[in-house]
Amino acid sequence: MIKKLLFTNLLVAILFANQNGNAQADRTFNGTTDALWSTATNWSDDTKPVAGDNVFIQADVTLDEDISLRFLRSDSNTTSYTLSSTGGSAITFNGDAGLYQNKDALFIVDCKVIYAQASVKNTDITGTADQGIKMGSNSTLQLDQILKLRNYSSLATFEFDGVVTGAKDIRLFDHAASTGGYIFGVNADLSAFTGNIEYEDNGTLTVNTAGVDKFIPSGSKLYMNDDSDQTLILNGANSLSGELEKTGTATSTIEFNSAQTIGSLDLRGTGTLIFDIDNLGVNTVEFSAANADWETASVKIQNFADDKIKFPTLSAGQLAQITLDPLEEGFTVAQRVDGFLYKDAEASVSKNTLEGVSVYPNPATDAVNVEAPNNSNVSIYDATGVALKNKIVTKAVSEISLQGLTSGIYFVKIENAGKTAITKLVIN
Repeated sequence: MIKKLLFTNLLVAILFANQNGNAQADRTFNGTTDALWSTATNWSDDTKPVAGDNVFIQADVTLDEDISLRFLRSDSNTTSYTLSSTGGSAITFNGDAGLYQNKDALFIVDCKVIYAQASVKNTDITGTADQGIKMGSNSTLQLDQILKLRNYSSLATFEFDGVVTGAKDIRLFDHAASTGGYIFGVNADLSAFTGNIEYEDNGTLTVNTAGVDKFIPSGSKLYMNDDSDQTLILNGANSLSGELEKTGTATSTIEFNSAQTIGSLDLRGTGTLIFDIDNLGVNTVEFSAANADWETASVKIQNFADDKIKFPTLSAGQLAQITLDPLEEGFTVAQRVDGFLYKDAEASVSKNTLEGVSVYPNPATDAVNVEAPNNSNVSIYDATGVALKNKIVTKAVSEISLQGLTSGIYFVKIENAGKTAITKLVIN
């Protein structure tokens, strides 16, 4: 009876250990017999991996059966290995890990990979890797759970060059601001992907795929979220069909190297979004929609040319938040009836014929001087048109306190004898 009880307790302990992942084993594929995953003699100790194991690749391998793993990585600093498949065989990651790389050689995954519903998945490139991971042109990445991609290497790249499906988000972290960053290759196809992509760190995101919905499909969103500088390089035409949202305090850059029709621009926070327009390669950049309140964020346009960038009708405040880089004295950004932006040759003070007025310093910090005729009515408005301050000036030069006004773009309206002048004021 006692022996039976001890045996039963031991069996329960073994089952409990298995359920909690303590039975995970490390298996290494060395391809000593052939290139097939299913051949036992290709594996260390002639033992194929089972569900929950950790797998290391030391030769090219063809996946010819479905398998569930904890994590998978290449195991060479000098040789690039490829994991391909036959018959639609897939790898499913059910734990908290997934693809992983800490070696210098490129690891090419050219099969179906499923991140299953269990917990948020982490796919890491560590600080020692020089090449990274590439999802090949025959690969499919199916996201049934949120995928966090974390690049800790200053050199390595994670490249998507296949199909991405599923409804869960991809979160990109570039902790080392790598020169490679993340790449969506020319064969990348996210048209069946219904999640969002969140770019959470500094670094570079390069998009080479082209065609409607191929990168960010309609109904999905690209978040540029960080308070660190980011760069988005759009080489493939018309691939960002969904929404682009920029938040935070940092300066982020979008390099437009091809024409784009973007679903909408959602600009929030206090940061700056730079549009770098390659006028040789870009026909037009069009935004189908834009949020009405850009808060105190701003847009700078480099290599500006008339009738290249199109928005839905923007408010005067939003237009004032768009500047040229470098600044061109005597020009402001204006919008045509058809929505295209152009350089207005008028000075920043409107020509509504109230002359002899000046507002300085501009930009200002604590106070601003207004030079205007006696008994002029001076009002300061925010970018949405809300009046915040009002004063009747009774001398040629009057100082107006800016206390209580945060950094951002404002308008100073000066009225006298039925005439008006309006000038843009920047408060630092």
